[in-house]
Amino acid sequence: MLVLYLSTISLEWKNIDSDLMQFVSKERRKKINQYFHVLDKKLSLYSALITRIGLSTISGLKHTELYFSYSQNHKPLFLSKPKYDFSISHSNGSIISCISANSPVGADVEKISYPPFDIMDLIFSQPEIQYINNASDVERIFRFYKIWTQKEAYYKMLRIGLTGTATQCNSLNPDLSKLFYTWQEDHYMYCICGKNVSERSLIKLSETEVQNYFIPI
Repeated sequence: MLVLYLSTISLEWKNIDSDLMQFVSKERRKKINQYFHVLDKKLSLYSALITRIGLSTISGLKHTELYFSYSQNHKPLFLSKPKYDFSISHSNGSIISCISANSPVGADVEKISYPPFDIMDLIFSQPEIQYINNASDVERIFRFYKIWTQKEAYYKMLRIGLTGTATQCNSLNPDLSKLFYTWQEDHYMYCICGKNVSERSLIKLSETEVQNYFIPI
């Protein structure tokens, strides 16, 4: 399992960002151009770019040989080598892309701020709520985002969004928790989910490194 993540993205659209548009699909370019805010444009662009870096790395194909389509539920599919599954998430300036061979994966990232504890009854199971509440005020915040990202990643792996059944899913169950790898870094909580999670390889990238990959200096 290969995981690439970019923890900080700038709020300025530069000439090189326009140059990088040629390396993503026509559909992605259309989507990027529909966004009004620069941050949304850059998150969409760099999500596609780091996923291409990851798929090229793990598959051995050149980034110019990568072809995609979309499923009925709008999930992107890797046509060049269908055995590879991938999941992308971004949140307020950070991006994560997770890629796995022969098994589905899910990924999520959330920026850590004061959580909406009042929605826990709608999303979390009772054991999860107890786990969060049985902690100090500061630790409660981190536990909230740990559980939240795990549930998001799990349901992405299942190809569905968080549903009314989310309260019946206990991410603390040992049979389920072994599918997760969760970590906190730079005010963000990250989680990947999949049966190959123990074989993960994490690569942290910067904007400059992504740019230099496609347009070498």
